[in-house]
Amino acid sequence: GDPPLPLLRNETVIEAPVGQDTLTKRYTEEALQFIRKHKTQPFFLYLPHSMVHNPVHASDAFRGKSANGRYGDAVEEIDWSTGQILHELRELGLAEHTMVVFTSDNGAHSRFGGSNLPLSGYKGSTMEGGMREPCLVWWPGHVPAGTVCGELCITMDLLPTFARLADAKLSGSRLDGRDIWDLMRGAANAKTPHEAFYYYRGRNLEAVRSGRWKLHLPRKTRKGKVVPAKLFDLQEDIAEKRDLAAAQPEQVKRLLALAERARTDLGDGQQQGDGQRSAALVVTPAPLLLPGAKWPPEEKLVFRLKPSQEVSGKAAPNVGKRPFTVEAHLVATGDGVVLAHGGLKVGYALIVQNGCPAFVVRRDWEEIATIEAEQPLPEGTCQVRAELQANGKVVLSVDGQPVAKGKVKGLLPGQPAEPCSVGKDAKMRVGDYPETFAFQGRIQYVEIKLDKR
Repeated sequence: GDPPLPLLRNETVIEAPVGQDTLTKRYTEEALQFIRKHKTQPFFLYLPHSMVHNPVHASDAFRGKSANGRYGDAVEEIDWSTGQILHELRELGLAEHTMVVFTSDNGAHSRFGGSNLPLSGYKGSTMEGGMREPCLVWWPGHVPAGTVCGELCITMDLLPTFARLADAKLSGSRLDGRDIWDLMRGAANAKTPHEAFYYYRGRNLEAVRSGRWKLHLPRKTRKGKVVPAKLFDLQEDIAEKRDLAAAQPEQVKRLLALAERARTDLGDGQQQGDGQRSAALVVTPAPLLLPGAKWPPEEKLVFRLKPSQEVSGKAAPNVGKRPFTVEAHLVATGDGVVLAHGGLKVGYALIVQNGCPAFVVRRDWEEIATIEAEQPLPEGTCQVRAELQANGKVVLSVDGQPVAKGKVKGLLPGQPAEPCSVGKDAKMRVGDYPETFAFQGRIQYVEIKLDKR
């Protein structure tokens, strides 16, 4: 599900929530207007697309056009957007006066269709697939077309590089980036300005690279098991498959020394570094809202879901520690999951099995109850309603008439972590029904109503 994000122009909310399938096109239109407005003067345009970050969306013009689902559709729309901007620069005669840098901040997610091959790992990891990004630099007449540079750089290098090209002076505060213009322009024998690159995951230093060598540092698992250091030659093994730590002890020693230097400067986990700078702090933060909007917003108590719809996170009904009802309007021609929300730890599901409606309540790993009617559902459209009351009583009704009652130990102890899905159980099963238990029939809609806290 989508979080209810607002759309801002500078610090003013202009739309809330915003349809995320419109964002790529709208960002592109704003960028083109900005370029036209400033075509006679130097300008800097930063265009950080929301896509292909999850939740992934594409506009109507691109939806369903790729061979890789929503992710592929979104990639194709980003490609279109980039083409529009390059075309505009050419049309305005700005191409030879404008540098364009296209890059990203992390690897693709393990879900949603992304791929980092031949790299190993995904977003959130310190494998190359999580950290190593492509970077395209376009500047006709200045950056040679078709050239490739394999030297190590980081996005922090862009600021000092841009400052050099614009003949701008930077403040005297410490800069972690370095000027990489010689690498961009393909200067002979140009090398990375960085002795090492440090792979942090949050506050934790997990790996260090210098030249062709990358060392994944020793670490402890949650169960206290020590995982030894692993060494990879990225020049010969970009996928990080062949551990050479035992064969290259001197490289391990050298990289461990670099890691210790980073810990002293930047810290590691709970260890403070001498060079750490405190984050900025907003003393009295205030939300940005549409005119007349309230904060905090009133809690949503009624959720009407369409067939095959799936919502998760804050967009899902917050059923933890409160009474609620599930009401489905459907035509059953077979069995299956009408609605499921949760998984193996906590959740609930409205299902049809052996032609009869049933309501599954899971309050813990081992605490699961199924309240099932004895009579099958009638033919044609019917209303199936399940109610979990404050005292743990469960009432199952069909067309307003109770057909089964039961009792569980109480309300759900917390909000289910897994999605709420219509017509199937999208992730780990709430109940003991089969893994493939999609509903056989037609669902008009499912409505979930929450009691006020």
